[in-house]
Amino acid sequence: AAQASAYVQRALAKDPDVAEAHNVRGLLSLQAGDRPAAERSFREAIRIQPELAEAQSNLANVLAEGGDFRQARYHLEQAVEADPSNAQTRHRYGLLLIAMGDYERALSELRRAVELDPAGALAHSDLADILAASGRTAEAITEYETALRLQSNLYETHFALGALLAERGDAPAARTHFEAASASPDTQLRDAALEALR
Repeated sequence: AAQASAYVQRALAKDPDVAEAHNVRGLLSLQAGDRPAAERSFREAIRIQPELAEAQSNLANVLAEGGDFRQARYHLEQAVEADPSNAQTRHRYGLLLIAMGDYERALSELRRAVELDPAGALAHSDLADILAASGRTAEAITEYETALRLQSNLYETHFALGALLAERGDAPAARTHFEAASASPDTQLRDAALEALR
């Protein structure tokens, strides 16, 4: 962090209109827990270079965490427009759309995220969540299984897959996933998995 901070200071001393330096300063402010400073830095980066997708996405995250979903959506849309092949931005946008209740659009964005980055385990898991919520159980199971092949320690994914499999009457497979979820460091999830195993 000290090296990055020094880089930012040097870059901005030479030229205060380096958008990427403002973006990095925003990230450093987030690491330091200073959200208002981070927001100011991201906004300055966008003022200088509106097409800087990373700054748009970073500002959207700050806004969403502060509850301003409408403005976060605007900035994520700008980020997607600036860099349509960025799987992480599309994943974030899909999650925001879920929070806003726009499930069909969220489904589309999450599908695009996994197309762009087939190795993105969390995107597969989040896609599975929305598929399961919309009653597309077979597709959801496939996405959960893909996520777990990519990253086996996704305890919430194990739990969600176990619940779907139990609902379908596949008790042995459900038990396997509830057992995996019971290893979670999250006590609430661990307790839920242990309860499901009884």
